[in-house]
Amino acid sequence: MAVRRVNAAIRRLDWHEVDTALLRDDDAAPVEVCEASLDDWERYVRSESQALKSRFMKWRGVRIWIVELPTDIHEGAVHRFDTMMAVGTGNARGTDLMGRLAAYAHEPPAGLAGEQLWEPDCSYGPSNKVVGAVLPNGLIWRDFYTVKVEIGVCQGWSGLNTKAAIWRQYPGVQYIVLIRLSPSLRVYQYRLEQRENGQFPDYEDHMDIVNGTVLTFVARKPQQ
Repeated sequence: MAVRRVNAAIRRLDWHEVDTALLRDDDAAPVEVCEASLDDWERYVRSESQALKSRFMKWRGVRIWIVELPTDIHEGAVHRFDTMMAVGTGNARGTDLMGRLAAYAHEPPAGLAGEQLWEPDCSYGPSNKVVGAVLPNGLIWRDFYTVKVEIGVCQGWSGLNTKAAIWRQYPGVQYIVLIRLSPSLRVYQYRLEQRENGQFPDYEDHMDIVNGTVLTFVARKPQQ
C-alpha cells in the first residue's frame, strides 16, 4: 500500500514544473512528493516497483523529496564512471571488484541504527573471492564497499557534501568521489576524499574537471 501511494503521488506531479525547479545551474531546492513515514520510505527503497528510482529522492521530516533527476547528463556520467572503473581496474568481468549502482546497506552500521536507507550513485568494493580481502567488523560482504560515488546535476555542492558526510561514517569506505555537473554543462567539478589514519580529513574544496584528470585509488590500502 505504501509503495503504491508513493508511486501515485509521483505520477500526479507536474513534471514540467519539476524540471523547471530542479534543472538549474545553482543549487536547486528539492521538490516535495508526499508525506510518508520512515517505514513507508524504506518499503519504497526496497521495492522493485518504483515510479521514480529512490536514489533520486530522499526522506526528510516525514516527507519524500526529489533531489535529482534521471537526465541524460546524470545517467550518462554514472554509466561512464562505472565503465571506466571496470576498465581501469582490469575487472571488466566483475570477478574481483564488486560494483553496484544505488546499493543501500542491508544492515546499516550500528552508529546509524534507525537512520534511513541511503543510496549512492555507485559503490565499489572487493568480492569475497579476492585473496587477502578482509571484511570489517560488523559488515556482511554485500554491504562491504570501499568506494562511494555521488554525481550531482540538480544537486549542488551542499547536497553532495551532505551525502559525503554520511558515507564517511560507513566502515570500510576508503574513498568518496563527488562529481558536480551543471544542467548546462558550464560546471565540471569534482572532489576525491580519502580516509587517512582512520579518519576523513575536513574536505571543502573541489577542483575543475579538465582533460587528463585522473583519479587514483590504492587497491591494497590497509583497511582503517
